[in-house]
Amino acid sequence: MEDKITYRLANDSDINRINDFYNYVYKKNRTYEQFYWEYNTAAAGRAIYVIAELNNAVIGTQCAIPYYLITKNNEELLTAKSEDTLVSPLHRGKNIFENMYKLLIEECKKNNIVFLWGFTYADKPFRKIGFEIPFKSTMANLVINPTKSAAYFYSITAKKNISSYLKILGLSYASYFKFLLLKIRRRSGLKLQIENIDFNTPDFNYLQYPGLFGLKLDDKFMEYRIHKNPYSKSYKTVSLFEEGVLKASVVYNINKEKRGFIIHSYFDKDLSENKSKNFIKEAIFQTDLKKCFVIRYWGFKHNVQNADEASILKKNHFVFLNQGISFVGLNLKQEKPIKFTDFVLSRMASQGTD
Repeated sequence: MEDKITYRLANDSDINRINDFYNYVYKKNRTYEQFYWEYNTAAAGRAIYVIAELNNAVIGTQCAIPYYLITKNNEELLTAKSEDTLVSPLHRGKNIFENMYKLLIEECKKNNIVFLWGFTYADKPFRKIGFEIPFKSTMANLVINPTKSAAYFYSITAKKNISSYLKILGLSYASYFKFLLLKIRRRSGLKLQIENIDFNTPDFNYLQYPGLFGLKLDDKFMEYRIHKNPYSKSYKTVSLFEEGVLKASVVYNINKEKRGFIIHSYFDKDLSENKSKNFIKEAIFQTDLKKCFVIRYWGFKHNVQNADEASILKKNHFVFLNQGISFVGLNLKQEKPIKFTDFVLSRMASQGTD
């Protein structure tokens, strides 16, 4: 008789066993402190974390990190992001994913969570349990050093052959030539400020249009996601103010390998197209972003605010790729319909563990 797989909520005493499982499967080295930060210290509270066990061994994990969202009208929504979805390769095909999610959804409903959301490359299992997949992300790159960029992108591609490398090298040089067009464009003289800011305060809301909602980027969220992030201490924010009013801003990060990442961007909808373009150029050339070998952007085009931001970067010669990760959403309160395409997203919605 086959031993029974059990499902339960994890607690702090399980963290080391969860990490052992995670690190074994992914060949990583996530620490207790990194786990505790990511899943136990979010602004909206501790994660709901489900584990599957067989003979006292962890063989599956699935959690939901609570996040407050906010609307253009400053209404607050309690949601949760799906994370740490993992089933042991030795035990697939046993409905472990479905059973973990059954318990997770029950617990989310008990905690008055409005909807679950997240990102995945594995669309089919999420569709099977009722998630919507209304859109995908887009990826964009601004290549500053084509040979280093080609080497990096080749290192993370699945296909390792000369044809694949030459294709990546060609795309890297094509993007680099676009960077040269940006570089030779006349500087604007905009004076930018580098300082930490919050994008939701009693007097300011980064959402631009009625009906939209997004992460509540207040001081508590920024403290969790940016300032106390154990994976990186190099997050910075560069902004344009006019008469004390925020007009444009970019939160960015540069990792040890000198890859730059645009984490979040904001452009006042009344800011002219020309000034928005100039802001992005100055945000690069007035900061250490110019020393990166590539600047990466994880963007979306499913609503007007996200589309506007992507358009500004495209006009600054970022090269967009169509392939991206899927957004998944599951409404837990059917009496309140959710239009997921109204969700304004940025790389701030990732966990910041890269």
